[in-house]
Amino acid sequence: MKIKRMTKCTNALPLVSLTDIVMTVLLFFILTSGAAQEKNEPFINIKHKTEVKDKKIKSFELDIDKEGNFFYKKNKISKDDLRRELLLCGCNNVTMRVDRLVPIIFVVEVMNIAANLGLSTSLKEAEK
Repeated sequence: MKIKRMTKCTNALPLVSLTDIVMTVLLFFILTSGAAQEKNEPFINIKHKTEVKDKKIKSFELDIDKEGNFFYKKNKISKDDLRRELLLCGCNNVTMRVDRLVPIIFVVEVMNIAANLGLSTSLKEAEK
């Protein structure tokens, strides 16, 4: 007795080659995603200039160099003197003029001092 076998025609994709393609594309994206990111440098990247246009904002302009020294009106001041000057000046904003090579830790220190005193902060690119 002969048994008829039904042959099935399917329009399916071969899954073995599909997994190879998916793994190749995934590996490509993993390897190239790191190249698109910037290096994790502890430096500041200023892409725009901050200008205070509101007349009610009195700004305290502070220069920071790449060694972490603070300058107010071209005079070097310490962190304690900076805190004292900020209390006495009656300003409500601290504008920091920094170069690109200034490590961000120095900017964060000034931001913390200003935040403790209830002042806002802004960045400005230093003149060359």
